[in-house]
Amino acid sequence: MRAKHNTIILLILTIITAVAFVIYFTSINKTPKTKSSTPKTQNEHYVSGPFSTGKPCSPNGFEKITPGMSYDQITSIVGKPTADIGSGLHIHLYEISTGGSIQLTYSNLDSLYSIRGTYTTTQGKEVTIQKVILIPDEALSKIYINMPLDRVEKILGEPSKISGSGRLFYHYQTAPKGEVKLFIANGKIAGITSNYQNAAGKEISLNTQNKTTTQSHNATSHSQPESDQSKP
Repeated sequence: MRAKHNTIILLILTIITAVAFVIYFTSINKTPKTKSSTPKTQNEHYVSGPFSTGKPCSPNGFEKITPGMSYDQITSIVGKPTADIGSGLHIHLYEISTGGSIQLTYSNLDSLYSIRGTYTTTQGKEVTIQKVILIPDEALSKIYINMPLDRVEKILGEPSKISGSGRLFYHYQTAPKGEVKLFIANGKIAGITSNYQNAAGKEISLNTQNKTTTQSHNATSHSQPESDQSKP
């Protein structure tokens, strides 16, 4: 009788042990797998191109970049960008491996127009960088209605952006803030619109169409007769 009792107890213990193992292994399978500690980068959708790598970039060296530098000079300091996203003008995007991004806009690959962005340094400090080629008041004062486009570009350089279809608008950014927009028709300036801050910190608003200049704050007139096109 005792032997039968012991057999029953042993059978019960065996069943309990088997159930415990089943519960244990089931819980392991249901436990979510730990994700890789390497975060997905924002630039996974980028691909390499003639001017880019498609990969994140180091945050080092961007403080040395200034407008006017060439593509070759810049890449010798910070390497190639993550992506070339420009259309017409070259716009290079640097996705920073430590966080953030920086955008470089070139008038052409021989001259950087602007650098802008916010990124995190290797020390964990967040840095905002914004440098742009300044359009001085003296240069703006030479622009007038009916000025040929090639002469405009000799004075102001390449625009930061060209917009419009049929009706072309040339955008020139000023610093510390603002923009000058030129309406181009038949290869000449047909209109000037701007809202910018001059070197003295004075807000300037300008809306010039068809040789009629309207400029607030007594700013220098930008409209001259077509016969004055030969003036410097």
